[in-house]
Amino acid sequence: MILFLTDGVLSSQTSLKSDTSIVLYGPDGYASVPLHMAQTGDKGTWKALAELSSIGMTLVLATVIGLAGGYYADRWLGTMPWLTLAGLILGIVAGFVNLFRSVKTAERESDDSR
Repeated sequence: MILFLTDGVLSSQTSLKSDTSIVLYGPDGYASVPLHMAQTGDKGTWKALAELSSIGMTLVLATVIGLAGGYYADRWLGTMPWLTLAGLILGIVAGFVNLFRSVKTAERESDDSR
């Protein structure tokens, strides 16, 4: 069944396809659907959630990358615990630097919106 929208009137036409596939379109193209339901300039909860989760993932990934880099450098040079600890500390510091940068950016955006 194919549904047509013409001048606000919905009409149907059967087709060779199964009845489970329904298509809604007008004579000149598909029915338009608003892409953004939120107002322009409004971040929305999903964007805020994405920013928060990216900060958390950055903290974890920076720590793991620093730890792995220090571990492999220790294996390569034979200085077992020291470069692993140095890499771990560098990874933690890099994660927190990114956290503070994200907080400063969020503060600037909230001040600009006022």
